[in-house]
Amino acid sequence: MVLEPHAPATEPLAPPVVVAPPVPPPLELPPEEAAPALPPVDAFPPPALLPPVAVLIPLYTWFQALNLNKTPVGLLLAYVGFHTPIVVWMLHSFFEDVPGEIIEAARIDGCTPLQQMLRIAVPLVRTGIISSGLLVAVFIWNEFFLAVNLTATNAGTSPIFLVGFISSEGLFLARLCAAATLVSLPVLIAGSLYLAGKVLAANGEIPD
Repeated sequence: MVLEPHAPATEPLAPPVVVAPPVPPPLELPPEEAAPALPPVDAFPPPALLPPVAVLIPLYTWFQALNLNKTPVGLLLAYVGFHTPIVVWMLHSFFEDVPGEIIEAARIDGCTPLQQMLRIAVPLVRTGIISSGLLVAVFIWNEFFLAVNLTATNAGTSPIFLVGFISSEGLFLARLCAAATLVSLPVLIAGSLYLAGKVLAANGEIPD
């Protein structure tokens, strides 16, 4: 019997080590320039702050084409067009101060958007509405330039009436002072009533 020589045991070969190539760092792109932000609505001046002489010629031309010259309706349209933007501009800040939670609660209770506006938002900004109305009323009451150029003869306002006391015959100072006092009374009475209401509301005598 022939014995074969025992082959020595061989160890398993280790797996080859694979060295990964270095990963390059990510490319850094230059930051994009942000587009310039538009200014807020409050940054734009209302048309009431523009000089009326800048729009007098086109306004006169349109009124002449529509037969609105020397009529109260034409002057009313001019005043509404000039002062509506400033009222919206002023009331915008008042409505922004209304808490959103109150509007949300009204919506949950079943109020329609119109009811949310009339029953919730408008009573909360009542003071701002009155203040804006008084300011615009004073502007219109004292306005002279548009009135003298558009309706000086047939629909003159109170400033035109006061200027009538200055004529080539002389200055009727006594009549002018009396008329100026009468013209100032409506604005003074309205302002006094508003301030009196604010004082009473601050003292808790009447609801604000």
